Amino acid sequence: MWLAESAQLSNVQLTGPVAIGAGVTLTNVTLGPYTSIGEGCTLRDSDVSGSVVLPECTLEGVHLTDSLLGHRCQVVHQVGESPLPCTVMLADDSRWVSGHN
Repeated sequence: MWLAESAQLSNVQLTGPVAIGAGVTLTNVTLGPYTSIGEGCTLRDSDVSGSVVLPECTLEGVHLTDSLLGHRCQVVHQVGESPLPCTVMLADDSRWVSGHN
């Protein structure tokens, strides 16, 4: 497990191996195993496993497995119910809103 000193974690469950970059903010998140979160990412109310999230991404309310997110992606779940696990591959600067009406 690798965790940058500047990462901010609140109510986080980690299952290694995981790598968390500098300036990452995690709130109400479950990570791992086999997950890497790049520098400057913000994850809130999410579950991520077997995935690579490149720098400066924002994830909110999602459940990702076996996914690859490019730089500066935004992935948001907007419905009140818990999201089903999904696998995505997103290019740099992509925005994906699940559960959008």
